[in-house]
Amino acid sequence: QLAKIHVCIRKLAVEMGYSFEEMKFTIKREAGLVYDMQEGRQVVKSLADCSKEELGAVIQAIDQAGEIVNISFG
Repeated sequence: QLAKIHVCIRKLAVEMGYSFEEMKFTIKREAGLVYDMQEGRQVVKSLADCSKEELGAVIQAIDQAGEIVNISFG
């Protein structure tokens, strides 16, 4: 499932003009996997450490981003 997620993120990045890492961070932020800590630091959860529910949120964020640029990942 992670491989499919990475393929989708890469496709979005190309279509939207972002690097893969920028797009992955954006998707993680939209999925609630970026946590603001004290002193302005952010903690970003690895996709490999995500629960099924969290991965579901990632897939939903990918689908929403895809709608913006008319890409269907369904």
